[in-house]
Amino acid sequence: MQSDIIFNFEPIINLDNLENQFNNPVLPFFNTSEVIKYNIEIVNITATSNINDNIFFKEDIDELTLSIKKIEDPKSDIEKYSKIITLKKDEILSGRLFKSGKIMIYAKNIEVDNPIKMLIDEINKIYKCNLKIIDTCLCLMCQFQLGFNVDYIHLFKILQKNPKLNSGNFIIDVFNLKIKKGYHLIFYIFAENKYKFSFTIFSTGKIQARCNGNKNICEILFQYCEYIFNSLHLIRDNIETTIIKKKHKKK
Repeated sequence: MQSDIIFNFEPIINLDNLENQFNNPVLPFFNTSEVIKYNIEIVNITATSNINDNIFFKEDIDELTLSIKKIEDPKSDIEKYSKIITLKKDEILSGRLFKSGKIMIYAKNIEVDNPIKMLIDEINKIYKCNLKIIDTCLCLMCQFQLGFNVDYIHLFKILQKNPKLNSGNFIIDVFNLKIKKGYHLIFYIFAENKYKFSFTIFSTGKIQARCNGNKNICEILFQYCEYIFNSLHLIRDNIETTIIKKKHKKK
């Protein structure tokens, strides 16, 4: 493996129970999605920016256009080290300000530069400061449907014997295969030998994919979603299954 592999795959912050929400086969983190291509849908994006000054310890504000305030909730770890940000302009933009000084927003589109700039401009105006964005990292989850049910346990055994997926014109090496009991199969790939992506396959044929990085890395993830889609359709005869729903007996 090359020395320039990016290992910062895990989300920058640990939202409460976020892993469970990501892997829930029914409920996505957001109820609305943006269709890209190959019926790939963006389910969730968080964009986290490093800025040149830490404003976390400034007093909370609740203005007409901007709110930054701490919420007391002993059951939530994230409330201990962050404040909720709400920008109330043309569209409501929400996110978090962290004790480390980072600012995060929730988004539905990888084009996050303008929303973050709007937020920074409003903060500068109200706090009378001069914040500037140093860099921004996206944590993205998207999903797509194969169109058939998957015996992911059998697929797990196939990939254990030969950890490769062939899309017809592109071969993908997979590693770190795991089965989460009763839910799904998850595996990881290194795209272009440096970007780490995860793919979670549910028995319904739904696949969720995740990555961390900039906008260009997200575009590469979409390309690999197409490769995975094609690869699994080529071995459909070996992994397709019929799911029989259990009927509850009437008392």
